[in-house]
Amino acid sequence: SNVTNTAPNTTTAQLLDSGNLILSNGDDGGSSLWESFEDPSNAFIETMKISTDVKTGRKVELKSWKSIDDPSDGNFSLGIEPFNIRELVIRNNNQLYFRSGPWNGNIFIGLIMEAVYLDGFYIVADNQQQTYYIT
Repeated sequence: SNVTNTAPNTTTAQLLDSGNLILSNGDDGGSSLWESFEDPSNAFIETMKISTDVKTGRKVELKSWKSIDDPSDGNFSLGIEPFNIRELVIRNNNQLYFRSGPWNGNIFIGLIMEAVYLDGFYIVADNQQQTYYIT
């Protein structure tokens, strides 16, 4: 005879004060299965990180909607380019569309922008981990 043993689902969801929604597996001590800050879609909240991990190739990027009525991933993405000079890039179907120009520690020198818009933003390099992020 066929016997099906189904274990109870112990997945939990937690919304942190930071705005990060975390789905965890309760069976193994709460390891994270998914985090909204790791898959940010089209919104950027103060404590989020747009990042590139050079070792693994993992990128956390903002993505456009497919259309005004379809929130699935669209053609455009915004991420950080860590090689040579750190800068923000916008891609259209994975093709380079726009570059911010290098980050000089205070502003992106290729953008004409008031510094007040960049207040609180930083590009951070963890050279040991080869991870670069803007927060």
